[in-house]
Amino acid sequence: MVPKITFVIPVFNRSEYLKETLISLCTQTIEDWACIVVDDYSTEDIRSIVESFNDSRISYVRNCSAKGVSGARNFGNTLVTTDWIALADSDDINLPRRVEVSQKYISDFPEADVFYSALYSIDDGTYQVRNWRHGSAYDREKLYKKNFIANNTALYRKESIEKIGGYDETLVSAEDYDVWLKFADIHATFIFIDEPLVLYRRHKGQFASEIDGQNEMRKNADFVRDRHAKFV
Repeated sequence: MVPKITFVIPVFNRSEYLKETLISLCTQTIEDWACIVVDDYSTEDIRSIVESFNDSRISYVRNCSAKGVSGARNFGNTLVTTDWIALADSDDINLPRRVEVSQKYISDFPEADVFYSALYSIDDGTYQVRNWRHGSAYDREKLYKKNFIANNTALYRKESIEKIGGYDETLVSAEDYDVWLKFADIHATFIFIDEPLVLYRRHKGQFASEIDGQNEMRKNADFVRDRHAKFV
């Protein structure tokens, strides 16, 4: 069966998590999906991890230099041949029904440009699910004030992301927020899936877990809001 959805997974090192992320795709209830792992010039052997799956649905590409997450996503998106692109991070876990539920929503909401879902947070090592659930129904005005869309749960049309020009590669954080506001600027149709479809792993190696990283994210988020303020 020809897949409807391609996962694009940018990765820079994090080899200890990537295998589990890919296993979570291989254990989906629906088998017709594709995945492109974009190695952003890692120093770790990412290729061997991908090839160890021996799965024709999973392909590996490597940037010729480190482009950052935005550059890796833009590159991966150009290689997608399906109508829909699913976002996934290299350290998170996709719950077994993510593809199944996504395909149902694609069928039920043919007018949609973007889908996103709720998620659960888990602690690294213990896999304990925190009593924390992220996600809320779409509100265009609210989005210009706060990013409530979890990037690693999202799914968008390839033609729609191309229409808005993809990701800003000058942003080291808040690049996802910038993309959601680009969609909002053109009054794209967002649909919220009120079901957790991803386990978000919390660990010390995350940019968002470091003080400097948090400050940089707030700074970039403010910059992004200001850039899109005229469209509110």
